[in-house]
Amino acid sequence: MNFGTHGFPKGLGLSSGLFGFDLPSFEVPIRFWTPADITTQLWLDASDSATITLVSGAVSQWSDKSGNNRHLTQSNSALRPTVTANSIGSLSGINFFSNKGLTNDTSMVAQFVICVTKSQNTTWANYHAHLCGNNDSIRIGGMRESSNTGFHFNVFPSAVWEDGISKSVAGSGFNTIQSPHIIGYTAASGRGNPVLGFCIGNFNASSSGGAGVEHETVVFSSAPTTDIRQKTEGYLAHKWGLTANLPADHPYKTNPPTE
Repeated sequence: MNFGTHGFPKGLGLSSGLFGFDLPSFEVPIRFWTPADITTQLWLDASDSATITLVSGAVSQWSDKSGNNRHLTQSNSALRPTVTANSIGSLSGINFFSNKGLTNDTSMVAQFVICVTKSQNTTWANYHAHLCGNNDSIRIGGMRESSNTGFHFNVFPSAVWEDGISKSVAGSGFNTIQSPHIIGYTAASGRGNPVLGFCIGNFNASSSGGAGVEHETVVFSSAPTTDIRQKTEGYLAHKWGLTANLPADHPYKTNPPTE
């Protein structure tokens, strides 16, 4: 049994006559679940301005909140993304349109990625990496298809969820990509364990690509359980105002996950 303040069971009102007399009632605080409650490989959050380093108005570093110090950087000023204020409601995003990117050259086990993202157009104006490997041979499946709505065939992720709904892995078939969505994907078979360098925006850590706005990204070392995936979806949906996107039977459609 879980116990609250002073050793009384959580959720039990102290004025319930448990001891034959009434005591003053009080509310047990509820703590909402976040990715800080689990072990993650990488956690990027554009709404947290303390994690964003600006140089001449452009993003030179997006700092990792996971505790692993896997910060993504860009030394070339011409390739630095910018901050889009009020990208979703009052919360900011990192804008990689066009041909902007951030990279990290260290290794990381990346078997599942979930992010809040949107395109600049009704189709991806260029190849865009949510989070992917730094070259063709180490891509994990996180690159979107130029001039289409889906994922790039080299290589496809093993599985994809859009707003908590399983989707067919394909180069097309994703709708309203110019609006924000919660996208989760499992690394392509045999990839990402580890990925030897990774990027967001421009693909292959080059000067080509970048066609969307990224808001929050969480990376896992293994495919999460359904419970953890749905908790992460619920956390992101409630934080970024995307609960309307979740299916009616999603466990966190109405209320965010709690600890």
